[in-house]
This record gives sequence, structure tokens and C-alpha cells, in this order.
Amino acid sequence: MLCHTVMVAMATCLIYSSVVQSQFVQDEGVCGESKGCFSIPPGCDTADPANSCTAFSSWSLGEDGLILFNLVAGADGYIAIGLSKSGGMDDSEVYACTSNRAVVRSRNDVRSNIPLELKGVSDQSVTFENGVLSCTFKREQSVAGDSDFFDLQTENEYTPLLAWGASLTSDGHVTRHAEREVGSGPTDFTENIAAGVGSSVSALQKLHGIFMVLAWLGFASIGITTARFFKKSLPGKLCGKPSWFAVHRFCMVSVVTLAVIAYIVIIIHVGGYIKPEEGTIRFMHAILGTIVMALGPINVIMALFRPHPGEPWRNLFNWCHWGVGMSALLLGGVTILLGTSNRPGQEGGVLLQSVPQFVFPIAIALVFFHLAVWVLLTVIDLLQKKAVTEIPMEDKAGPNATSASTAGLAEQEPPNEPIIKLILYGVYVTVVLVGVMVIVLAVGIGKKM
Repeated sequence: MLCHTVMVAMATCLIYSSVVQSQFVQDEGVCGESKGCFSIPPGCDTADPANSCTAFSSWSLGEDGLILFNLVAGADGYIAIGLSKSGGMDDSEVYACTSNRAVVRSRNDVRSNIPLELKGVSDQSVTFENGVLSCTFKREQSVAGDSDFFDLQTENEYTPLLAWGASLTSDGHVTRHAEREVGSGPTDFTENIAAGVGSSVSALQKLHGIFMVLAWLGFASIGITTARFFKKSLPGKLCGKPSWFAVHRFCMVSVVTLAVIAYIVIIIHVGGYIKPEEGTIRFMHAILGTIVMALGPINVIMALFRPHPGEPWRNLFNWCHWGVGMSALLLGGVTILLGTSNRPGQEGGVLLQSVPQFVFPIAIALVFFHLAVWVLLTVIDLLQKKAVTEIPMEDKAGPNATSASTAGLAEQEPPNEPIIKLILYGVYVTVVLVGVMVIVLAVGIGKKM
């Protein structure tokens, strides 16, 4: 009885192995020589993708003039290949093999997946067993009179995309992908080219991310910290204004300028506003980002109409200005954390697919570093019994009145504040600038690791 059980188990393993292997290797040839390929991860053994590749696709031009596509992935919903004009999911034609053992066709724009009639496709074969989904099909190079059917004969310069996931619509079409990779650039599908993996993030997305990081983790942090703790510590003038005020004003004007440009850029890229069904993280990022974008200009407008020191509404302005600014800074930090989060298997949508995973902990470290410095500076101020308020001005009616202008601050003798505060200020600014530049470079040229 035991012997019989062992023999059955061994036979089952052999059968399973042969099934998986046959599912993954459905066309012959060598990638880059007799067929074009796009495999995830790059360099995996395409002769044995069952044990090496996460996802695999190949294409080759046959003597009949048709292009043979082969798709394989460990997925229980679908595996899809896209032909992209833009280099991203928008403006792409997609062919998906589903666990319903069907081949479906669709057209993607930024916001939706539009099912299309399956035309120009023949000899479909789809298998789905033991969690392995694979298929082959032949596609004509062109179809006259169909603008959605991308021409692979005369306009054959499309970037390959690979996407796979577990979800299908009720009519058997694909929904949002769980995983996606994009080729390194335009590819001729009539040639036997081994496509590399590129960045799935557009230049506009990167510009948005870079400008927002500079604005909120960089300029906003330094500007608010300077005004909050160093009004009495930075002597002299810059550009005719007290040093702290000149730094604060420059930083906050930079924040609003960069943030507005970044917001316009992403609206242009997305083509509107992100929908809830596009992922929890993506949608929350959009909502919080919009709130931050409203708070920033509001605070600038408030500052333009601020009462002079000593006037009745000045205290109310100080609290409102501080409250709106702090709310924008905190929400901006949370929004950036959502935008840079790129963890393996992350649910709710990844915003910047190409961002290395080390960026997220760096962003978190910067946020907590900022909070730690604030706590330390607050303790120092309390120990020195320094009120965190403006330096009292002389009566405006007096002969030496200066309260009508912030320039009066610079004309007073710098108070004897602890040198540790200036040291902390230098360390704080240095760490923030270095951290921000690391994130900016990672977003600009980095690749998911």
C-alpha cells in the first residue's frame, strides 16, 4: 500500500512537471535570434521559464506573414501584452489571455480599459492549469479601416508592455493589473529582438514627483522651521529683509510655485482626476494632494494681507497662518509618502512604478527627523524661557517706531541664544537637502529594485 502511494505521488510530480513545462515552452527558438522576447525578470531562463521567469512573452514573424505571440505567467486571472504608442498604459492596444481560456482584445487610455472586437487574430490556444496561465495566438500585421488595430507592418514602433493579475470583469475582460512591466523602448515586432525592461513612469509623472518632493519635503520644511524657531537666531538682513523672513519668504514662494506646476502637470498626464476604482492609495494621494494644493495658496494670500505687528488682528493672523501652514506641511508629507510607497505586493495602486523601494524609508526618515528636531528645538526654547513669539516692537507712535515693517527685527541686537540652536539649524538644513536630493535623483533616474 505504501509503495503504491509513493509511486502515485512520483507519477503525479512527473505529470505536473511536464504540464508546467509544456505550458511555458510553446514556441521554439532562441530569444534575440529566432524570436523576440520580453521576460520578467530580465535574463531569466526563457528555455525553462517555469522555474525562472515570473512572466514571459515572445513573438516571431512566420512565413505566412502573421506574428506568433506566446504569453506565460503564474497568474490565475490573465496575462496580457500591450503595444504602446506612449510608452505607458495610455494609448495602447492590449491582448490578454484569460483563465476563462479565451483571448480578448482591448484599448487602453489613461483612465479606462475599453473592450474591442477580437479581429485579425487566429489560431488561439489557451491553457490554465496548476496556477500557470499560457497561450499562443497569431496576429495579422495590419487590418485596413480599424484605427484601433495598431499597424505592425508600416508603423511598427511600439513599446511592449506585460501585465498580469487575478481579476476579470463579468464578461471576461481584464481589470486593473496586479503587476506590470514596460519595455525599454519602441520595438519592431517583426524583428527578433530581446526587449529590456524600462521605466513605466512617464516624464510628466517624474516631474510631478520631483517638484512635490522639492516643495514639501524641502522648501516647506526649511521655510516653516526657520520662521518657527529662528526669528531671533538669524541676525542681519537678506535682500533688505530680516534674514529669517527672507529665507521663509523665498522657501514658501518656491513651495507654491513648484506645487502649482506639479499639480498642473499631473492633471495633464492623467487627463482629469483619478477615480476611486483606480486604487485606494492612488485615490487618497489625489484627495490629500488637492487639499494641500488648496491650503498652500490660501496661506500665501493670508501672508500678503497680514496685519502689522501690534495691530489688533495680528495674533489671530499668527495662529491662522501657523495652523494652515502646519496642516499643509503635514498633509504634504503624508501625500508624498503615499506617492513614494512601492512595496512588493502593495495593494491599492503604486503611483511611481520605477521608484526604488529604498525611497520610501528615506522619506519616512526625513519626516521623523523633522519632527525630532522640532521637539528638540521646543525643549531648548522652553529651557531658555524663550517665548516663541515675535520680538516686541516699540510703539508705532514713538519717535523710533519700527513696527510698521518687518525690517525692524534686523535693527535690534541679536539676542544671546544658545549656539546649539544654530548648530542644529545647520545640521537640519543639511540633512533635509541631502535627503531630498537623494529622493529627487531616485525619482528622476531610479529604477525599481
